Amino acid sequence: MKNHLTRTTLAVAVAAAIAGCGGSSSSLTGGGASYEAVGAVADGYLVGATVCLDLNENNECDTDEPSATSGENGVFTISTSTQADLDASIVVEVSSTTIDEDTGAAVGAAYTLTAPAGSAFVSPITTLVKHFADSNPAFTDEEVQTIVRARLAASTGLDIMADYVANGDNAEAGAENKQAFERLHIMARVIADGFGDNLGAIDSSSAASSATFDAKFGVMVDHILNQLESLAAVIDEAIEQGSISISDVSAVLENATVADLLAVDTDTLADALLQASLDVTAADFSSLLTASASLYEVEAEVDESIEGPALFREVFGLNDDGNATFVEQAFDAANGTWEVEGSADLALFLDASGNWSQGDWSISTAFTVNVDGSATIEYSFGSFDYTAAALGLSGKNIADFIGSAYDSAPTFSSGASAIRLAETPAADIFEISIWDEGDTSMCPDANCNLVFDAIGSPITSLTSLKSTGLLGGVVVFGDSEGTSGSLDMSQQALTGVLNVMLTQAGMTQDQINSALAGIGSMIDFDETGMLNLGSWRTESHGSGADVIVLDTPMESPVDLSLAASVLPGVDLSMLTGVFSMLFDHDMDEYPMFAEVAGSQMTVVRFGYFFEGGRTAQLNELWFNEQAMSDIVEFRLGLPEGQGGGDSSACSL
Repeated sequence: MKNHLTRTTLAVAVAAAIAGCGGSSSSLTGGGASYEAVGAVADGYLVGATVCLDLNENNECDTDEPSATSGENGVFTISTSTQADLDASIVVEVSSTTIDEDTGAAVGAAYTLTAPAGSAFVSPITTLVKHFADSNPAFTDEEVQTIVRARLAASTGLDIMADYVANGDNAEAGAENKQAFERLHIMARVIADGFGDNLGAIDSSSAASSATFDAKFGVMVDHILNQLESLAAVIDEAIEQGSISISDVSAVLENATVADLLAVDTDTLADALLQASLDVTAADFSSLLTASASLYEVEAEVDESIEGPALFREVFGLNDDGNATFVEQAFDAANGTWEVEGSADLALFLDASGNWSQGDWSISTAFTVNVDGSATIEYSFGSFDYTAAALGLSGKNIADFIGSAYDSAPTFSSGASAIRLAETPAADIFEISIWDEGDTSMCPDANCNLVFDAIGSPITSLTSLKSTGLLGGVVVFGDSEGTSGSLDMSQQALTGVLNVMLTQAGMTQDQINSALAGIGSMIDFDETGMLNLGSWRTESHGSGADVIVLDTPMESPVDLSLAASVLPGVDLSMLTGVFSMLFDHDMDEYPMFAEVAGSQMTVVRFGYFFEGGRTAQLNELWFNEQAMSDIVEFRLGLPEGQGGGDSSACSL
């Protein structure tokens, strides 16, 4: 993977300069020119780590690459006879016996750190920055650091690439600046622990048996980046409570929520490794979307009534007016044509006056390609900026992206690529989903998006929602009388709800007690009988329109599939539905509840919040024209009986 961030001259100490050679780029050592890269490595300062110039950009220290071992205060000096070597990224291999000066003990689990070429400091934070830059080459260095700084919830203007150990110890830095660097130091320690645990977990997974280290490393760092905001919230709470310090972060690492946030999802590991193995380059919207070129998100579903899988796609294109459109299509394999399934994607959006009005995601009011190759899409309810990265697919097995087991294995042709988008809303956007399928006669305003209380009645206010919680208090809004608080699961309420469900399912009390004990052992409740699921906050907008925004991780800390395995045949749809609302969301959005006044009554409905100025990398992959052509040709060439296996999305 090529390095994106540029080398900064400030961070490179050349031997000639140390020797007082007036800025010359070399000094004579042993009869030849010698060049040096000098810096320090830390989560706390690390002693005994291998530091190298990563000449082939594989995130490993190979035997033929210039290297050194870090000493006291994490300091390293790498010597090389070739000046161009200084343009390589820096990799640090931390072994299990490397000493962390924060604790004076060995780190215990091996992990890897990286930094852009010329960096004078290498840390878990520089690792996040470099990886995000490599994965999103359309962003400038400054933009990358701004995005990562925001996810860390670090103070505006804080240099997250700087030595947080030295700056945190600097008495002349000012109390506020010292505190910001000390917090960054604590964040780095927690992230480093996640690196070590995840590399071990990935290595031990069968899905990673043939994966390169570069791909495994990419998946690990990607995962931490995706959970960074939730991690920051838990860490800030621990700092405020005084339960965590630079020398002792155990209180956070032992927190069940943090453990779940840090852990890579091994169920999706194969797909993540596949995506991480692809070469990434910047992409320009001026060539991605034209009158003759569109982008496609593809899904393949098993249909035993036809030969091969059923193919569906969403087309991201331009209409005759030059506006962006999104159209859903299904593939008619018999005729080799695509049929329109639907286009309108309606929702309710909060306007500046505090009113909810209908908008359509499927068509924009304007589409503009910017001079840097990014694009701005304006909708009736707000605008988004998009940058694009192209992932090379040439030579990759098409079936791997369809997701089913095939006998044949054709590959993508030259020029095929998948496009990964990053999205930045220009301003805050509040969206309420419209659920209008099936019989809506009993739903207020024909929208069955409702939040119910324990006895099945619609909740009509956020005050009531906060005080009663969800599912009879299974999900609890802590500090419910305030404007923010924790979002928790109550063991007592969960036991009560499950008891009712299991009784209705016809289980005896002994069977129920056994099942509840089994489920309870799967969930790591704290000593008060609660499990933290995230946090919530109330906001008022316009004419007093209230919303509750949730900060929850993208993956649930509760694996309800395990509960289903303990309770075969028991309908847990209510419980899974609530957890789907809370956790089944993408990086670019936050779950949200809102009071919506309709013609019949005011009710609480579910939706999403998009934070203005916050950049998020989207989960979906969009195929370009060549890749789409390859997929169709592959689909048409499948013999009868192909296409078995589970439904799977090409978007990984």
